[in-house]
Amino acid sequence: MVEVMYKLSNDFLLKDVKDEAVILNIKTGDYFGLNEVGAILIRLLLEGKSISQVTDLITDEFDADIQTVESDCNELIGELLSRGIIYEE
Repeated sequence: MVEVMYKLSNDFLLKDVKDEAVILNIKTGDYFGLNEVGAILIRLLLEGKSISQVTDLITDEFDADIQTVESDCNELIGELLSRGIIYEE
């Protein structure tokens, strides 16, 4: 299986805010907030980790159910893609 790599779109900046993150659209001023888990997810994806690596790390870190983590991660990635915040490379 080929793993997809993700990049942050050029119109967006990712900024850490405590344990969370904010993604700012530098053209419109709109922003998208991420909780602690979402912040971890996007940072790991942008570092080049695969989705399976990210879900494994989050599952271990938060002692969570793998199916729930996979579902939540896929939902967030879909949201970020649909908003044009990230793109597949």
